[in-house]
Amino acid sequence: MVIIMTNNNIYTYALSLIGETESSLGISDYDARAPILLAGIIGGLSPFNRELGGEEQSFVSTVDMTDDFPLDNRLTSAAAYMLAADLILDENLELYTALLASANRMIADEMKRATVTAPITEVY
Repeated sequence: MVIIMTNNNIYTYALSLIGETESSLGISDYDARAPILLAGIIGGLSPFNRELGGEEQSFVSTVDMTDDFPLDNRLTSAAAYMLAADLILDENLELYTALLASANRMIADEMKRATVTAPITEVY
């Protein structure tokens, strides 16, 4: 069963990565920036989405947070980590770097898995 995530699900996931919830006080800045940041992330991940068999998304300036996340489900975690990193960039550079490195590893792992289409056999 495939679970379809919304853009807001990605945002909620990103908040949890930085120790926040949607009911946390003082996140109105995050609420305002998330649709814009997520739009850029979706555009940036679009070539990877195409490699995973999906359609390439055009760049837009913002997204509707109630819409379904438009990329392959295999990119949802990376998108959440990237969004979390972007949200705290000006607050915690160490956490930003760690989150972005994790997102990049996730993307690299998914790309590796996508390229192996047949079992590997030993040939002498």
